[in-house]
Parts: sequence; structure tokens; C-alpha cells
Amino acid sequence: MPADKEMRSPSAERAEPDSDVNAPASAQPLGEARIDETLRPHSPDAAVVLRTDGVVLRWGPGAVAMFGFRDDEVAGRDLALLIVPPDYRAEHARMLEQ
Repeated sequence: MPADKEMRSPSAERAEPDSDVNAPASAQPLGEARIDETLRPHSPDAAVVLRTDGVVLRWGPGAVAMFGFRDDEVAGRDLALLIVPPDYRAEHARMLEQ
């Protein structure tokens, strides 16, 4: 198994609403496939995938509609500088640290 793959028990994963909770762990989408499934085009949610330091990794179609930035415009940028009002950035940073 490659070093960048993490073994998880099926119970350690939170089931997605449309996933089969009885499916073996190997049948559950992982990594990029899971991110792509989360950000699927028909989702009305403004899904945003962040690193632990608040940098945007992926930005779904709902986020494009809500905030007006394309995925390629925000990837690699700090979320707080993009959409968090200046008065709330310190609180946003504290929440990321938790």
C-alpha cells in the first residue's frame, strides 16, 4: 500500500447521504474520487474543500454560483481573503485551529 494511502475501518468514515452504508470500505470512494463526488455538478451546496490552514483545494459549482469565483481562480488561495469579511477573519482563523 502506498505511504500516502490511509487505512480506515468502515466505521471510521461518515456515510454520505446517498452512499450505501453496508458497502465494504473498498467500495466507498476515497481521495480525489470522493472529493469529486462531493462537488458533483447537481449539488446545490456551496461545497468548499480546504487544507487545515484554510487554503482552498477545490471549489464546487454551488460555490461558483454563490461567490462568483471559478474553481481555478480560488484553488491555492486563502479562503478568508476571498470571502470572509475582514472583521470576521480572526474568528475564522480561530475556528480553523480547533
